[in-house]
Amino acid sequence: MKNLFGFDGKTRQSNNSNFIIRDLDSVGENKKLEEVMKNNLTARKNAYLPVWLVLPAYLFILAGLILLCLGLPDVDTGFTQTHLILLIVGGVLWALAMVVLTINFVRIRKLNADPYFKQSLEREEKLTDEALKIPENAEKIDFLVIDKPSKFPVYNMRTLKVFKENGLLCFSDSYEIIGIPLSQVMTTYAINSKTRFTSLGEMSKEKRNRYGIKRSLNNNGQYIINSRLVVELQLNGEQYEIIVAGYNAETFTKLLEKTAVII
Repeated sequence: MKNLFGFDGKTRQSNNSNFIIRDLDSVGENKKLEEVMKNNLTARKNAYLPVWLVLPAYLFILAGLILLCLGLPDVDTGFTQTHLILLIVGGVLWALAMVVLTINFVRIRKLNADPYFKQSLEREEKLTDEALKIPENAEKIDFLVIDKPSKFPVYNMRTLKVFKENGLLCFSDSYEIIGIPLSQVMTTYAINSKTRFTSLGEMSKEKRNRYGIKRSLNNNGQYIINSRLVVELQLNGEQYEIIVAGYNAETFTKLLEKTAVII
């Protein structure tokens, strides 16, 4: 069964590419939107430090760790001048890397907190919704996406706008709209067990606190939600699934006009 918002493991093509009903390329030229998108992209690029600074910083972290390990006292020879030099050089490399990465982090955080940049992002979203004809009452819903199919799938979080249009259930990421016939929804069931995922996307801290999303102390620091909603579909002779974060299950089932079975 394919995850509707995932990717084919061999071709890396999106599983929903055959269900796109419109996108920004098909709606015609929109100079206002293009200008706002260009300005926002430029602002993001200017916020990040150059690659030639950031990439060496990560290499310095690795090199610093290696040198610090090599600088630990030897059981046979004890602590020598060579060990001291290795510790100093490793420490300097580590410190330089931390300075560069901290500056980069602060610059990005400052941009995201800038009220003018936030207004510009909101304007981009509004113009995009108008271009794609996304209704104002569209619901924002979090989905669990499988980027790479495997026996033990790893989920990422993705937020999409969801609405109904001419018998279709539509999903938008603000660049394209996926439409699937509501009549093709076969089964809907809720699973009340912990689900782990690796990426929060652009989820805010306030939203994480509201829904009680916690980070695991093990499992490579993955995030945890307490339940999920699974919707199975039959599209073009193939089976697909949509996995909704449990805290959005009620909103999504109302759009489907179906009741979920709890298992």
